[in-house]
Amino acid sequence: MSTRQLSIGDFAAHCLEEIKAVQSGDTVLEILSSGGKVIAVLNPAPQELGGGTLADWMGSGTGLDDPTLGDAGDAAAQDFWHPLSARQQAELQHAPAVTSPESLLGDGTEEEWQGFEEALESWRAEQVIRPFSAADLPHAA
Repeated sequence: MSTRQLSIGDFAAHCLEEIKAVQSGDTVLEILSSGGKVIAVLNPAPQELGGGTLADWMGSGTGLDDPTLGDAGDAAAQDFWHPLSARQQAELQHAPAVTSPESLLGDGTEEEWQGFEEALESWRAEQVIRPFSAADLPHAA
């Protein structure tokens, strides 16, 4: 399956053809904003793998070799049990890895923190805190 990128303008101009290409199951379409960022991803709909009910499937013992279950040596199954590290995920997303809270949020300047304490105190003053009692329970009489 291939992934194609298309600007939102081109997608709008050729919407029906692009949807048919995705529907065929061979293409994933990433729609880009005018700034070049992915704003939507169009994937083929999942296909039904078989008929019958879950009870039929379990009772008969058939379908046990169904590839959707995954094999111990299957790469997709391994991905589930061994997820990517934060650094690997950041590389896939073309973003810098977060190594500390400061690398995510920044140190903040004095100007950015100005008014924070006052806003926090105001928020705390607005919160109503009362003791929990049996009357708070729905079944209490």
